[in-house]
Amino acid sequence: MHPASASALLAGDQRRSRRPAERGPSPQRKAPGRLRAARRKIPHPHRGLRAQRRSGRLLGGRRGLHGGSDAEVQAVLKELPPGIWEAARPHGWVLEPDALRLLEAAGVPVARHAFAGGLEEALAAASRIGYPVVAKVVSPAILHKSDVGGVETSIPDPAGLAAAWARLARLEGFRGALVAERLSGLELIVGAKIDEQFGPVILLGLGGTAVEIYRDVVTRLAPLRERDVASMVCCLRGARLLTGYRGCAAVSLPKLTAALLAFSELVTAIAERIDSIDLNPVFCTPERCAVADARIVLAPAP
Repeated sequence: MHPASASALLAGDQRRSRRPAERGPSPQRKAPGRLRAARRKIPHPHRGLRAQRRSGRLLGGRRGLHGGSDAEVQAVLKELPPGIWEAARPHGWVLEPDALRLLEAAGVPVARHAFAGGLEEALAAASRIGYPVVAKVVSPAILHKSDVGGVETSIPDPAGLAAAWARLARLEGFRGALVAERLSGLELIVGAKIDEQFGPVILLGLGGTAVEIYRDVVTRLAPLRERDVASMVCCLRGARLLTGYRGCAAVSLPKLTAALLAFSELVTAIAERIDSIDLNPVFCTPERCAVADARIVLAPAP
């Protein structure tokens, strides 16, 4: 089974949000005071929506629901590497090396990595990055790498990398491998989905193996502002894991905020081209937040 995707979690969250409200006391009245206060600060999702639609969506240079400006969006567009969309169109999604290039161009921090088309390139990349490393198959025939054994983690040395390369090279459509540093820290899931009614929607949640069980995720409309990120963190049931709990160090909330704001601007800038983006996992520590895996699915061709 492949890891939970942010787009699937977003779809479930949107289905729940569109059900008729049940009779009874409002859940907000039962919330703790701090959470209730945070919810009051969240902009109403319908405010300004019609005006945004009349403006030709966010790419037309108007201000978005949460304040994205033309200068910010255009700056992201200018930094996007050329040729990525044309290369991705035949198979409908962006290969991970290109997805990471897109994220880096937008200022979203990612793991140190390099694409290798041959074993010698992979060994050189691992030497620069430092062992242990992770190796992931790059193939237009494989979207969910973990389903087919396309991810090799904690490779300790050159001999281990050579053995991993031999295994990956047998997979369908093999073009090479992505060699990356092995990250650690608190696992988060970040994603985006282009909703037919509301446009770009950003998701943040606790990641790891239990993400599909607990579904501890929150969503906001893009582009985000700092206060949106703060309210997203506050509204997670496991928010204390981010702020420090039982001897575990707090993650860098400024770094997480910067990463989410940059991701939000990227999603806004390329909303016309994509269906969804999954960043799972994103590892956060007291020093940094970095994307370990990225998947960008294109919008259907018109």
